[in-house]
Amino acid sequence: MRNKEIKKMIKEIIEDLLEIKKYKSKLFDSWKDNITYEIITDSWDNFIVQEILWKKTKKNLLFIDEVTSFINNNNKIIFAEKYKQNRFIIHKWKLYQLMKKINWKTIHEKDINISIIKNTAKYIASFHNEINNFDCSNYEEINYYKKMHSYRLEIEKLIINNTSIKINDIFSKMNIIAINLIENKKLPKWIIHWDPSFKNYLINEKQNIVWLIDYDMLSVNNYLWDLADLIRSYMKSEVFNRKEFEILINSYNSVRKLSDLENKELKNYCKMMILDTWFRYLLNSFEVSNQKNLLWDKNDSISKAERCLWEIKKLEGFYS
Repeated sequence: MRNKEIKKMIKEIIEDLLEIKKYKSKLFDSWKDNITYEIITDSWDNFIVQEILWKKTKKNLLFIDEVTSFINNNNKIIFAEKYKQNRFIIHKWKLYQLMKKINWKTIHEKDINISIIKNTAKYIASFHNEINNFDCSNYEEINYYKKMHSYRLEIEKLIINNTSIKINDIFSKMNIIAINLIENKKLPKWIIHWDPSFKNYLINEKQNIVWLIDYDMLSVNNYLWDLADLIRSYMKSEVFNRKEFEILINSYNSVRKLSDLENKELKNYCKMMILDTWFRYLLNSFEVSNQKNLLWDKNDSISKAERCLWEIKKLEGFYS
């Protein structure tokens, strides 16, 4: 029912708002968070229509548009370019983004190699360097902060009446790691991507990065969150071990050198990023009706949450 409703809305946007009559639409089911269609026209002026599920204020939309336009004015890194004049449109109280389409493929786990690891690290470091020149003083309140401790405390309440020995055991072990982890307020804040996991880099046939996507969570916070999220995304890969971790850090440092304080805090930020994800999985295993946009399929939530402990152990091995 939901898919039919979305398809109807997309049809209205294409035919009524954009006045395009001859076209084909293709759903990208690999784009997990936002529902995304490719629109193929007779003139091959192809573009992307994406429903944005997170609510945005007018100021937030202006922020995204200004940041992406600022970045796209240089030749080092590229965000998806907008299609037509406006990047965002509102149709029947829902928000949609329109982007140009280029030839690309999403990085999958099977694609991960030394070159991919180096290039993604350099790409996000280049973004951090470039965005330093953007005046974000009017946007400092825009921050999709991580909710690790909020999730942790919510589970703590739910678990009182839960009889699952496995859930209690996993939570207890995760809780011991998480309880003393906090953000360092001394780290400088600037604009971050907020979700630069490897799946959000698009590559061409030569494995060169051509786009960075899913930038609708752009925030003002410290750069370590981006680096930690990139590292977290690689953790489940069997080819990402201590050597590859060091290559990733060295590649980032070759473009933007981490400060002494950032180096000192990186391990803790990686732990917080891992735990933020896996607490969500564990919370998703409870039947909590008021929870939205957690982590989708409940069937394997517990086993996925359990993997968090393995990733933390793997991270510790990188620092031993």
